[in-house]
Amino acid sequence: MNEVIRIALSGILDVEEIEVLIRELNKGGGKGMLAVKEVLERDLKKRMTDSFLKGEKYGKENGILEGRLEDAKNMLEKNMDIDLIEEITGLKREEFM
Repeated sequence: MNEVIRIALSGILDVEEIEVLIRELNKGGGKGMLAVKEVLERDLKKRMTDSFLKGEKYGKENGILEGRLEDAKNMLEKNMDIDLIEEITGLKREEFM
């Protein structure tokens, strides 16, 4: 049973945390299961927070890029020099032409 727990929790918890949980479970009673539940809930919250932060960063980066592309297109419509557009937006001409 301990090996099944190790396999199931690998990739979710580090080795030390898994061993602590196994020791708690081997003591018997509901206390060990409660410890597992608490650790898994904590891990889930951490993963959700990490995912949210990654999504937020991705959204900001793409929003900035979309804004720069829109600016570059507007500058093109005003017949601005392409080299100047690249310099101002930080984009390469292949990205906005």
